[in-house]
Amino acid sequence: MIKNRVLALDASTTHVGFVVASDKYEVGWQIAYKGDLDQRMLAIGKEVQQVLFDFLPHWVAIENPVFIKRGRGGTGGVPTFYKLSKIIGMVQYLCLINGVKVLEVHPWSVKLALAGARRASKKRMREAACSFLGLSEIGEHHADAVGVWLSWKKKVLGR
Repeated sequence: MIKNRVLALDASTTHVGFVVASDKYEVGWQIAYKGDLDQRMLAIGKEVQQVLFDFLPHWVAIENPVFIKRGRGGTGGVPTFYKLSKIIGMVQYLCLINGVKVLEVHPWSVKLALAGARRASKKRMREAACSFLGLSEIGEHHADAVGVWLSWKKKVLGR
């Protein structure tokens, strides 16, 4: 078993980026989920459970959901925030019942860890992840999961 192995997750309501790493990057991917919220939660839960079983991480690091004001009156982001909070809560529950420690990281720390700027764009995050991993392309959520891992690494390992 690899010491201090982490599963870093970047979740949205339709995609999840996964990175398995310790001091070094091991593997990463992202998956798109279809169907209504219940179907997506079931699929995400099954995938997370399988990854916990396959890779045996000591930690799961996940990006905190942040409410973003959208639309008229600033309430357009409420349904998305609510759905994302449900998904993240489910993932945290799966981790806790499997004895895996959970670290929540703030989105700005994810951006700072990967791209060096708290307000890095999605494009800049993908470019930084490609450069860091030596890839020519990377999905948005996979890239953000790399940033979640680097943020975890800084907080937990001090590196």
